Amino acid sequence: MCQLVTQVPPSSTENACSQWAESAVVPDQMKRTRTVAEEVIGPRLPAGHKELFILFGEGEFSGCLDLYPPVESDTASIASWLRSMRSAAETIPYAREGYAPHGVFTPGGTGLLPWGGSVQADEFCWLVDGGDPDTWPVVTRSHSEGWRTYPMTMSEFVYRVLDDVGFEDFTVADTVDPPYFEAL
Repeated sequence: MCQLVTQVPPSSTENACSQWAESAVVPDQMKRTRTVAEEVIGPRLPAGHKELFILFGEGEFSGCLDLYPPVESDTASIASWLRSMRSAAETIPYAREGYAPHGVFTPGGTGLLPWGGSVQADEFCWLVDGGDPDTWPVVTRSHSEGWRTYPMTMSEFVYRVLDDVGFEDFTVADTVDPPYFEAL
């Protein structure tokens, strides 16, 4: 997380990395939002997602990677994307096959839980496996390929998209300099 915050400083804080590392205070509104989200979605969400939202809020990295808020907002959210995925999987056989082999997450089960997307229609999810949410791998699907698993946290994945030119599948490091965050 600190690498990401150092590379893309949140506009609302001066020394975000040290504030993030030292901060144990979570605003009451964020606590309520996370509680509602976890009641709607099911599992506890990874700590990295909470930390990104405390620092950045809802928005888009470098004009290409959208980070979904936990619950409803003016744009898409984890909860709304999950509802949409479930509905498609239940009613459209082609969509259900498109979520194979993982399936869409259902409370108490396993499967794909969306956390973001890109302007190129890439989908970014966690693969909920019943274990510790902080160890869920990132699973992606681009518009031209099937699902791929990356054994890393969401914040590491976002950092690599923004800063690692060798992260060939999704990098924007060679086209966006410096990386930035735009709040919605």
